[in-house]
Amino acid sequence: MSLALALVVAFLSGFISLSGEVLWYRAYSFVSEGWPPAFGLMLGCYLAGIAAGAAGARRVCGREGSSGDARFLAPLGAFVLAANALSFLVVPLLARISTVAPWWASLPVLALAAGALGAILPLASHFGVAPDDRAGSGVSRIFAANIAGSTLGTLLTGYVLMDVWTLRGISVFLAVLGCLLAAAVFSRAALPAGKRFAALGACAAAAVASFVLQGPLFDRIWERMLFHRTFGDWARFPVVKENRNDVICVTTDGLVFGGGVYDGVVSTSPSPDPNGIWRAYALAGFHEAPRDVLVVGLSGGAWTQVLAHMPGVERVVVVEINPGYLEVIARYPQVASLLRNPKVEIAIDDGRRWLRRHPDRRFDLIVQNTPQHWRAHATHLLAREHFELVRSRLNTGGRFYFNTTDSPEAQATALAVFPHAVLLWNFLLAGDTPVEADAARMRTALRGFAIDGAPVWDFSRAGEEEAFEAALGKCLRAVPRDEIARKTSGAPVITDDNMASEWARWGRH
Repeated sequence: MSLALALVVAFLSGFISLSGEVLWYRAYSFVSEGWPPAFGLMLGCYLAGIAAGAAGARRVCGREGSSGDARFLAPLGAFVLAANALSFLVVPLLARISTVAPWWASLPVLALAAGALGAILPLASHFGVAPDDRAGSGVSRIFAANIAGSTLGTLLTGYVLMDVWTLRGISVFLAVLGCLLAAAVFSRAALPAGKRFAALGACAAAAVASFVLQGPLFDRIWERMLFHRTFGDWARFPVVKENRNDVICVTTDGLVFGGGVYDGVVSTSPSPDPNGIWRAYALAGFHEAPRDVLVVGLSGGAWTQVLAHMPGVERVVVVEINPGYLEVIARYPQVASLLRNPKVEIAIDDGRRWLRRHPDRRFDLIVQNTPQHWRAHATHLLAREHFELVRSRLNTGGRFYFNTTDSPEAQATALAVFPHAVLLWNFLLAGDTPVEADAARMRTALRGFAIDGAPVWDFSRAGEEEAFEAALGKCLRAVPRDEIARKTSGAPVITDDNMASEWARWGRH
């Protein structure tokens, strides 16, 4: 029975520990805006805590009972309960610390929680395995149970629970599960009746507290982690969509944040223009008839809405990795029609993988609203290998238009792949043939541009003519290739191997 209980403790503690790590990485990725070293820092503190907890458990094993001794279950239950409580508090404390100090100041809290978790496995092994000739077999079973629980925690929490519950909901579930495990351990411990009752009461109180306190503890955690020290009473997201892909937040004025980083505005208006969408309208003057368009990255849908109504466009394929954006778009009338537009086909997939899986598809225009170049995994859409793949999927005279997010490395990489290019603010338009604007065609197209039958310009409004001319001027103000090359001279070409955009200036945070 000792080994059976130890196996249960090892399995469930592994499940809770790795499930917690999945949640913690979600939070640390968000609060750090996807900063590449964030995972390494978090994992380093997590492993250091595990090691320290295991080392501390050795001292407990040296002075508390022998294997199978029910008296040993009291400290084991205490560690399970403490680890559970500390783990539950990691994300709420991270959110609050980030409003008054750098987010990484919360890492000691994570290490402390990991330390308590790290003590459980050696304590369970000490209790469940007798020091005889079968000790090796017993230890291997306990470790196998812990590995199985850890694996299940990673897969079930990361791929299933995060799609059906919020981070708060999963945290409460893990807290209650941990309290039940601690209660099971205490119920077997050799304790006086009064102390056993108190220990079981503490487990019940902790479980109830996780329900009662989840509201205040998790209140506006995404707002706290996004706005950091500027957080205030005004900060509250009316739309938050969590799933296994990421966390999408939308402010009251339509600003979209994906994974803790600005991801556009739900607005197709060129006047006023809160999200620089003139860069999308400008394409009307650089391609005479882009019948087939591919958009990599949907976000709030504003860009795709403009492209779908551009003169000459017949088909638009959108590849978006996060299906949560579809639910966000459905909430906003200015972009909701995208979901019903017969010209628009939306595929939930990784952009680069989709291109590899559809070698027969060719496009007149490929638009990629790339995430910030310094974020983790940005290389996937900015590497030379990806740009070469994009080039192979363009029709004759086709254009590739992507957000460089002001990265010299991204611009230099595009110039290394495409012989012709111009820069419109931070968007680079490239192709195999000369890239030139037709001012007359652009003026005609923009002046008569309509979305869902409604003109985007209201020339009866005072100042609209001036706003139109200003927008047209920006659309025609393209930086030529030679100047781009001069400004990016010396910048490395991004490859899958060097990940230059992510690590060249990794000290930004």
